Amino acid sequence: MDSEAHKLHVFFFPLMSHGRMIPTLDIARLFASHGAKTTIATTPLSASIFTRAIQKCGAKISILVFPFPSKEAGLPEGMEIIESANGVEMTHKFLKAIEMLRETLQRFLEELRPNCLVADLFFPWATDIAAKFNIPRLVFDGSSSFSASINQNLMLHEPHKNAYSDDEEFLVPNLPDEIKLTRNLIPEYVLLGADTEMMRFVKRAIESERRSYGIIINSFYELEPAYIDYYRKVSGRMTWQIGPVSLCNRSIEDKLPVFCNSLHEIALLEASGQQFIWVVRGCTDQESNYQEWFPKDFETRIEGKGLIIRGWAPQVLILDHKSTGGFVTHCGWNSTMEGISAGLPMVTWPFFSEQFYNEVFVTQILKTGVAVGVFKTGFGVSRRQAIEKAVNNGRRGGGNQKQSKEAERDGAEGCRGRRFIVF
Repeated sequence: MDSEAHKLHVFFFPLMSHGRMIPTLDIARLFASHGAKTTIATTPLSASIFTRAIQKCGAKISILVFPFPSKEAGLPEGMEIIESANGVEMTHKFLKAIEMLRETLQRFLEELRPNCLVADLFFPWATDIAAKFNIPRLVFDGSSSFSASINQNLMLHEPHKNAYSDDEEFLVPNLPDEIKLTRNLIPEYVLLGADTEMMRFVKRAIESERRSYGIIINSFYELEPAYIDYYRKVSGRMTWQIGPVSLCNRSIEDKLPVFCNSLHEIALLEASGQQFIWVVRGCTDQESNYQEWFPKDFETRIEGKGLIIRGWAPQVLILDHKSTGGFVTHCGWNSTMEGISAGLPMVTWPFFSEQFYNEVFVTQILKTGVAVGVFKTGFGVSRRQAIEKAVNNGRRGGGNQKQSKEAERDGAEGCRGRRFIVF
């Protein structure tokens, strides 16, 4: 009992997002494995997901549950995950609900007095609340240093405003490499500029990050050394790369919205002639309408060549299997890291936000991927011919998977012994 009281106590306050819960659990597990007392505070829906995962991996992690103010913010009752907030209006309401959590965090910190707070980038006010109790606040940034560097430069210098069209390339200034983008690859809030609520929120988050104790990033130095050094310089903060964190189990899904027209397009990857496993998340055998998403007789035609998994799948195990030769990904940073760690060539098919920056990192910096391309047909939906071409190019060695695997191996060796942060 006495030894428990003297343990370093790390308190986690994660964003209610599948893409953030996954690495938060892994980071908490890392702290716990080094003897730290770890606590995760979250909402009822997220708590049930965390609890199942913790029970399966056997980590000693405490969960504190607090109500999410969905109704007070004008959201449907029970909406607690940001991926459920479809559209700009719903997203703004979700951000409003997040703002209402200030008192909740303050109450937890006042009662528990942990040695450290790890709070998501989406809680910019957490830095000031932690400072009231002399608790160092670490920011968890769910993206890479490369992505964060691009975003800050775009917001500061606005080079995209000099482009004549959405397809014209422009140079992102001051980066370690020559990075060219188009307006098609930039998040909407960056394009719209300072007058949007989302841009004001992002600027508050960046300013709060600069006043924090430091930043935790799910990456490793050998993967992006120039950008880690660069981001430390421009942010003025120490950053700790503690990746690649790997899941103690895959019961938390990294969910994305399902768009039926894009499912129809990717279903025709059978035209590539390659064997494939296709994971359709948010879909189960019990759902009566899933057949409508596929072309006629699709499942019959792919027998012996393709396997469809509906719902959850052990993605890490599949990617690490010796029979897996490539990875088609929407370029969320969690999945991108898993593909890099597995040493696989990737076919990149981003949908929104920093996924496009991650694509640039994979295709231009690491050169371990082939891009499907951006087509303005609906919500980032790509044409089937582009998918077929990209898959075949990836299989013919369009990416430098050897470089990826060597970087992951060296990084894993280098990270041992320095994953634990000493205050």
